[in-house]
Amino acid sequence: MRTARLSIFGKEYLVLAVIFLLSVFLRVHVDPGMPFHYDPGKNIVYARAALQWFPLVPQYNPYFNLGEYYEYQVLFPYTVAFLHKLSGISLITITNWVAVISGAALSLTVYYLSLELSGSKTSALISAFLVSVSKIQLIGYMNYYPQIMAMTLMPLAFVFLIRYVKYGKSGHLAITAMISSLVVLASYIAALVYFIILIISVGIYSIKSRKALRILVLIPLVTGLLLSFFWLPMIWRHGVMQFSGTFIDRILYAPAPFTNQPWTLMSFITFSSATVLSLVLGILAIFFIKRFKWDFSKLLIAVWLVITFILSASYYFRPVLWVDRFFQFFDIALLLAAGSIMFLLIAKLNSTGSRYKGYLLLLLLVFPLYGALNVDFAFGKWGYPSDFSMLEYMTYLPPGSLVAAPPSLHSFWVPALSGVNVLGGESSQMLGHRYFGDNDSNTIINSPDVEQKMNVIRKYGVNYIYVPLHRPANMIWNPDLDRKGVETFNNSTYFEINKIFNDPDGATYLIKVREKLKPQYNVEKIDWNVTIAGYLLSLATLLALIYILKSDISKSL
Repeated sequence: MRTARLSIFGKEYLVLAVIFLLSVFLRVHVDPGMPFHYDPGKNIVYARAALQWFPLVPQYNPYFNLGEYYEYQVLFPYTVAFLHKLSGISLITITNWVAVISGAALSLTVYYLSLELSGSKTSALISAFLVSVSKIQLIGYMNYYPQIMAMTLMPLAFVFLIRYVKYGKSGHLAITAMISSLVVLASYIAALVYFIILIISVGIYSIKSRKALRILVLIPLVTGLLLSFFWLPMIWRHGVMQFSGTFIDRILYAPAPFTNQPWTLMSFITFSSATVLSLVLGILAIFFIKRFKWDFSKLLIAVWLVITFILSASYYFRPVLWVDRFFQFFDIALLLAAGSIMFLLIAKLNSTGSRYKGYLLLLLLVFPLYGALNVDFAFGKWGYPSDFSMLEYMTYLPPGSLVAAPPSLHSFWVPALSGVNVLGGESSQMLGHRYFGDNDSNTIINSPDVEQKMNVIRKYGVNYIYVPLHRPANMIWNPDLDRKGVETFNNSTYFEINKIFNDPDGATYLIKVREKLKPQYNVEKIDWNVTIAGYLLSLATLLALIYILKSDISKSL
């Protein structure tokens, strides 16, 4: 079946534009304050860190050192940093809209993949609509993990992979490798899933077509060369054993039990009406559609469904990575298949009577739309009015000052909004690879022993302590504070209150350490020869791919 092409003057273009705008609206509607959640807030911190080294990816960043977590997920923060450099708009505003647009754009990339899968504009539009109103995708957006951008890119990579298998043009393979590298930069978790699907589907297809074997070699190889600027300095910094060991550990051990939302299969199926609709359509298809022609695109989606179902269902026997996030991957493949199945059912009904009777099935799309407009999922927000006032004040602290903030949540938001360096939590700027400063910042803030406080303060050269004291308010997170430990700051020998901001729920204090201490930041380690070599290798690979792409375009003209 010949793939239909999208005309910018066609009706399908207008429908797709409406679906995209609906997807944007839904994301703003369900969570207008999204950047102030825990995980989305990390993106603002990452973007602020990226600004210090922009446009180069850092080998070491004394302002913000998240070890592998930051280094493996740089596409989003560097996109935000680039837009900030161009426009001067605040990092918070840009982060919010990059999250919205990149999440909503999934409907566009799913459209093109569905078009390759079915050759039908109707099928592609149905899949795009189902993805745009999927509650699973909206919940994933509200968490805004880095794989949102990666998942938006994945369908586009598969579009060009399918086109290469169909037409054998090297330019399509070159574009697949380019997008593959962006998927890796966006999220190593998504990239792992992406490459598993690619390798298994191409491996199975190579039984039928031996030429497909070159994909298994070229895509990983060329993607690796394109990313030389990224991984070469990292291996230099950590060493091969630590680099590979960390990667294996992240996959098999440390984070495996973690899940924010322990979905069961039944809770997943019943949560999203788009999922229910997909499964109902699939059951109907078994009875009405007798003949089904397999090709590589359908094999790819089938492998995608099976692999992501197994990963998400691993919750039952041994969780793999962050298992709650794999449901998004499974959901995308399910809705891609649902669009094709609904189109086939429409065509079947149209052939048995009235020409347009089958289109009554489109009325079923009202149910997932209603569900999307009534998302009943809520996430806690960060920050009281006095917190925001204090962080604005802290932007004027002496450059290089080190602030101790409560662990975890506040350790993200204090540096994100104020730009200061923080001791504590995942965002510590103090020590090297894999340092998590929760214990140290917790000791400074909550220990009732003033000498114990001062020992840690002197160790790192802390200049200020950020202390938010609020009674709990609905849907706003509060740090765990020990009242006796906080009262210990009432010691004029070591501390003085630098600033207080009040609000109806409490107050935020900035405590100044009286001793003149110099923060003990890490010494920057940079090997510019390694950095330059990595960038030159990446650039040479990119130019070679552009040349191949240009040659393909010239031949087709």
